[in-house]
Amino acid sequence: MIHPDRFIARSSDRELWLEARTRGVTATAVAKAASGPAGFRDQLEARRNPVDVEVNAFMAWGTFMEPIIAQWVKNETGIMPNEWLIASEHDERFLATPDGLRMDHWVISEIKTMGTPREKPPLDHVRQMQWQMFVT
Repeated sequence: MIHPDRFIARSSDRELWLEARTRGVTATAVAKAASGPAGFRDQLEARRNPVDVEVNAFMAWGTFMEPIIAQWVKNETGIMPNEWLIASEHDERFLATPDGLRMDHWVISEIKTMGTPREKPPLDHVRQMQWQMFVT
């Protein structure tokens, strides 16, 4: 089980959640930085000079669909929707907010809405989930 002290901030408290994410390395940042030299440079730049991300139609669609899909995942698998930023037991700077977390904390889920059906998930999504599994 994940110790209660490792649950840092809820994404529903956006200001606190965003601030808490600045104190460590998140799954999103790891996935982007691992994409190659340009991705790593972009993450360093974003860390040094943060800017607000503009919401586009794809992001809005994902935000709209996520609670609907999370409810389906819960009904089908028992994995509960999660909004908590979680810190690793090994290093409190290693952070992740998986979209779902089973009550025993052994299984996570990640929800992605993509416009194109794929045989396999994109590598950046795999990397993001690997970091989430490492953290949790």
